[in-house]
Amino acid sequence: MLEKRIGQLNEQISGLRSMINTKRSLEASYKGEIGELSDLLAEGFVDKQRLLDQERKLDMLRAEIADHQSEITKTRLHISETELQILQLNKDFSSEVVAHLAEVQTKVFDLQERMAALE
Repeated sequence: MLEKRIGQLNEQISGLRSMINTKRSLEASYKGEIGELSDLLAEGFVDKQRLLDQERKLDMLRAEIADHQSEITKTRLHISETELQILQLNKDFSSEVVAHLAEVQTKVFDLQERMAALE
C-alpha cells in the first residue's frame, strides 16, 4: 500500500515536471514577444500598456513555475516520510518476529527439560 503511494507521488512529480517544461517554453515565447514589443514601443508602434500586459503574464507564469517547483519539493518530502514509515513498519515487524521466536525457543527449551526429566 505504501509502495503504491510512493509510485503515485512519483507520477505526480513527473506531471509537475511536464507542466514546468511546457511553461518554460511559454516563458521563452513571452520573453521574445516582450523584446519585440519593447522595440516597437521605442519606435512608437505600440502602446506601453500592451508591453506591460505581456510582462504581467510573464510574471504570473514564473509564479506558476515556482509554485510547481514548490509542489515537487513537498511531494519529495511526502515520499521521504512514506519511505520512513515503510522502514519503521519493517523494523517493527522484525522486532515482533524476534520476540515471537524467543518466546517459542523458550517454550521448546522448557519442553525439552520436561521430557528429559521424565526419562
